[in-house]
This record gives sequence, structure tokens and C-alpha cells, in this order.
Amino acid sequence: MLIELPVPTFAFPSPPHFRVTNRVVEPGLTLSVGVAKHDSDLFFSQVDWQAEFFQDSWFGRYAIACPSELQHALSKRRAEFFAGRLAALNALTLAGSLELHVPRGVFREPLFPEGFIGSISHSGQTACSIVSAKHPQRRLGLDLEFIKPQFILNLVDEIVTPDEKRVLQCYFADVELATYLAFSTKESLFKALFGEIQQFIGFQCVSLDKIDIQQRTFSLRLNKTLTTQHRQGDTYHGVFELSPRHVFTLCSAVSSECDKQLATTLLYPNIK
Repeated sequence: MLIELPVPTFAFPSPPHFRVTNRVVEPGLTLSVGVAKHDSDLFFSQVDWQAEFFQDSWFGRYAIACPSELQHALSKRRAEFFAGRLAALNALTLAGSLELHVPRGVFREPLFPEGFIGSISHSGQTACSIVSAKHPQRRLGLDLEFIKPQFILNLVDEIVTPDEKRVLQCYFADVELATYLAFSTKESLFKALFGEIQQFIGFQCVSLDKIDIQQRTFSLRLNKTLTTQHRQGDTYHGVFELSPRHVFTLCSAVSSECDKQLATTLLYPNIK
């Protein structure tokens, strides 16, 4: 079954796994917020902006601290950071957090307030964040990729193995789209695990094991042991969405001693 995509558009629709409302908060800035349809403790926020409207005064207006190392960075980089933190701020607000500041860690990873876990991603002129109260069986990783024509094709062999290519070719005629999906699934898992393992891992350390096009779900298999809780052969589950110009993935990573099926249903109950 090959996927046929509609005419390209640059707008990324909010993922259908969430009940989302959106509003234009000021010219060039749109905010969407929502809660997962199957999990009332999983909160999502999306920020869309137009580069020509971005202004540094937005940081103060929305009570977001701009790191000193970004104050002289390109406007594009400051806008991305602002949008990601604004998305996180709104997701945390929905989740009931009184602390809304999300500083950066040693590796520039987002550090969510005590009692909450979350993830942030941005690509193109869209940023997303997912937040939940801490749960012993839940890790969250979110990734959003804007598809740049031809950009990823030179990296195919670094991202996917021959076995993964065969899996992807069963569903996608478009090698570029398939590679972006594989890249994004692995990125979302890396983000979910990073707070626990505190190390960067290569794409070959994880294999895309299964894809369910109808359910928009995937599973990944770990090819090497990272910690005593995350061992070679462990599997992790997630959901994905495709728009003509974006790939969105959300991964749930759990410790090996946990019931994987239970942890999966916490994220999205239709995953098999």
C-alpha cells in the first residue's frame, strides 16, 4: 500500500490524536493547544509564526527568557527558540504547572519543571511541545521535520539500513518521504531517552521495526544496550502524522522492566 499525498502546502495541521483549538494571538503568531483524545493527561501545544513578523519584544511580552548565547544569533534561531518555549509554556499551563520556565541543560536539552516531563521540536516556522505529569512508565519524545526537497537524500545510508529500506519500500514510493519518517521516528526516541541516558546515540543504534499505515503507528528496536533499563532488543512505540511538507512523530519510551503494552496504551491505545 503506497501513500499518495495531496498537493504540497507549507501549513502543518495539528496532529489528529489531539483535540486542538487555535487562535491568532497577534499578527504573524498563531497558537494551538489541545489534549490527547485518549489520554487526558497528555497536553500538546503548537506555535506557528511568520518570519517577517518576528520581533525580539515577543520574549518579554510572553515572559520567555532568551539565553545570552542566542542574543546575537540570527533572527531565525531566536524565533525558533522563542516559539519552542512558548509552545512548552502553554502545554505546561494546560498540564497545571505553576512553573513555566524551561531552561536548557548542559547538552542544550530542555529541562521541564519538577513533576513534569515533556519534549519540544521545531522545524520550518512551526514549533510543538508535548507535556505530561511524570509517570514511572512514560518517557516522551516529539519530533517535527519540515521536508526540504533533496536535502536528506545524501544521508539515506547514514539514517536507514538495507533492512529498514525494505520495510519502508513496502509503503512509500517516495524515498525522500520515507527517509524523513525514519529520521523523525529515531529522533523522537532519542529525545524520549536522553533525559535518562544522557548520551547521544547514532542512527544505526536503532532500527525501524514496524509501520502501520492505517493506524499511523511505528515501533523501533534497540540494536545495542544503552543502560540496564534500555537493552539491546527492547522495543519502543510511537505515532506519526504526515502532511505534504512535514513529518510529525511522537514516541513513548519505557524502561525494560515495565509492561511495554501498558506503557504504549498510555500514549495511544490503538498501537499494536
